[in-house]
Order: sequence, then structure tokens, then C-alpha cells
Amino acid sequence: MQIQVNTDSNIDGSEKLVRHLEEEIASTLESFSDQIVSIEAHLSDQNAGKADRATSDACSRLVQPVGSRSR
Repeated sequence: MQIQVNTDSNIDGSEKLVRHLEEEIASTLESFSDQIVSIEAHLSDQNAGKADRATSDACSRLVQPVGSRSR
């Protein structure tokens, strides 16, 4: 299972953060690893720089199951 973590320019995508997220994703989905080819996680701060920053962070995921066509 391949795991890729991406961040927008408003989130510090440090190696430590990426490694932590990869480990969390891998351990959480370990029981499904034979059914998943790859996972991409995209982290973003949609309201960066705005006065009201409440709940502005977002995470989207893309999972490619075994047997699906690659994009």
C-alpha cells in the first residue's frame, strides 16, 4: 500500500508531519492493506490569512482499491 501526503502552501508539510501521518494511515488501514493499492491525503488551510479562521483546515483523501484503474 503506497501512501502519499500532500499539503498546500499554508500548511508546514515537514518531514516529521508527513512521516507521522503516513504511520497513522498505515496502522489504521493495516487490515485493508491487501485491498488498497494507494492512498493520497491532501491537507489544506482554506481560510489562511482571513480574520475568521474557525474550522478552516481540511483533509481530503483518495483511495485506489485493488483492481481499479489507475488515474
